[in-house]
Order: sequence, then C-alpha cells, then structure tokens
Amino acid sequence: NLFDQDIREADQLISVFTMCGVPRTDLIIERDSRNTRESVLAVSSILKDQFPNATYLLITSGFHMRRAQACFNKIDVMVTSFSTDSRTSSNPVTVFSFIRPSPNGLYRMQLLAKELLGYTAYKIAGYV
Repeated sequence: NLFDQDIREADQLISVFTMCGVPRTDLIIERDSRNTRESVLAVSSILKDQFPNATYLLITSGFHMRRAQACFNKIDVMVTSFSTDSRTSSNPVTVFSFIRPSPNGLYRMQLLAKELLGYTAYKIAGYV
C-alpha cells in the first residue's frame, strides 16, 4: 500500500481470521513486506524454518495468483494455489467489456493493467 502506511493487510487479516474462529496463536504474520516479492521471500523463510518439508497453500486473489505463484516457484518453494475470489459474469468477456464505459469495466481494466504491468516488471527484474 503506497499511501496508507499505517494500515497493513496483515493486521486486517488477523481480524478476519479471528472473527472466523482461528486462534490468534495459530497465525504467523509477516507484516514488513511492501510488495509481492518481498512478501514471498519473507514468508518462504518462515516456512522453511518453522515448517520444513511441509506442503504449502497459497491463498490470494485470482488476478494476482499467477505472479505470486511464479515468485514462489522462482525460489523453489512449491505451493498449491487457492483463489480467494473469482470474476465471473453471465456475459462473455471481450475487449469491449474492459473498455466499455462503466464502473465495472473501469475496475476490471485497472486490475488487468496492474497485474500485466506487475508481471512484466517482475519478469524483467528476474523475480519470476
């Protein structure tokens, strides 16, 4: 998060998991990363130290899954992916559904552009 530095996704997720009944003592939180690569490196260190030879489940958004999983694969940490969301519609997805003037079209275009740019930048930097 570039602007709200005091708000951490990790802290928000603690609230969600504890509301769902997960004991706080069962949660291992990494809250220092600023991007996907930093998070993957920090989390993989925790996993290798505390849970060697375990199987790992990567939970993230569907749009973000490819980049996150590729970062883990790059450092030889094999994860099984589970998407927290899916984008479905009764209308077929076309180029026009991304550029048609509508709040949903603009939102999807922003998600797509962010992940395409992010994946491309990570590929150039050698992170994936």
